[in-house]
Amino acid sequence: MTRTDRQLTRPACDKVLLSDWDAQVGAAGPGVRGDFHASPGALALDCTGRVATKFVAGQAGIVLVPDPASLGALPERGWEHLLATQRARAAALGLPLDWELDERFPDRLPNRLAAAGFRERRPVTVLLGSAGHAAAGRGDDLPPGIRVQADSTDYAAVRDLARTVRGGDWSWLPDALAHWVRDDRAPCTVVTARTPRGRLVAAAWVRFHPGTPFASLWGGATAPAWRGRGLYRALVRLRAALAADRGHRLLYTEAMGSSRPVLCRGGFGPVRVLVPYRYCPPGR
Repeated sequence: MTRTDRQLTRPACDKVLLSDWDAQVGAAGPGVRGDFHASPGALALDCTGRVATKFVAGQAGIVLVPDPASLGALPERGWEHLLATQRARAAALGLPLDWELDERFPDRLPNRLAAAGFRERRPVTVLLGSAGHAAAGRGDDLPPGIRVQADSTDYAAVRDLARTVRGGDWSWLPDALAHWVRDDRAPCTVVTARTPRGRLVAAAWVRFHPGTPFASLWGGATAPAWRGRGLYRALVRLRAALAADRGHRLLYTEAMGSSRPVLCRGGFGPVRVLVPYRYCPPGR
């Protein structure tokens, strides 16, 4: 076990590394994430000094808060104006809007959002892991004939798989993946698993964050008939190996309940819980 692996088993060190992520990568905004296509299709970007609200065609809008602690100083009328403005913009565009809260936000914010019509959704766990440790996992547990490879450009097939597995539109995803692959700020590689006949049965992607020790893992959709057969683990291993080859020793990811156990068995540790709150305009 390397020094980084040992660090990731200690809560205090986990928090230090999470602070590094927040400062070195998270502060760059949604453009370096792998779940929000921040460019070039922006419909609206509203800034109030403490908060920016961004909408993109085909996706829920997101609320960007560079300094969550600063929201504690916002007066009551300021909150009323901010949330009313956000709801009005979401309604005008016909798109939902998401806040994502964590331990850095004021304690009263969940109640304010609920009173304004935002509804709590399933929490998401942030995990950190060692790229070297994750890349060194077993590689002999795939079904016969399955091919796992990097640098896929069949973005439409990845979109179709996401629709099948997760529901929703996902029409934005092919353009997003093509954009991220060319984005020097945080280059992207798409990895896939295919049957011997070439059918896509699992897909995911990784973004590399130059000048930092981090790479981030996104996606991770597996066709229902192929779940529980090692494909997700294989895609994690491959992305970890790609990150390690580029000199990124730490991995960041956000996981729902189904993937968290697999990641924890691979050496990842939970460091934060994100609680989404969504406003859906009438008729959505």
